Amino acid sequence: MPIYEYVCNDCGERFEQVRLMKDADTPTPCSACQGEHTSGIIAVLCLQRRESRRRWKRRMRFLRRRLMRHLQTLKVKSHATDLRP
Repeated sequence: MPIYEYVCNDCGERFEQVRLMKDADTPTPCSACQGEHTSGIIAVLCLQRRESRRRWKRRMRFLRRRLMRHLQTLKVKSHATDLRP
């Protein structure tokens, strides 16, 4: 069953609900105030293709190097600020 997103027109609460596709357009009570004035929100679905293991490892190496470079620049900056009177 798909997950549908709704917004309450009374209190502004956004909530999700698992419902059958045939029941998607029927009104559902708000989870916060139990109000009946709710409307559906158009949800965006993003599907990503699964990366190969080789590509994933390459990306992790790149990110690790990038992080190490960033940490080194932070160390240099912190030493530079320590030298000031």
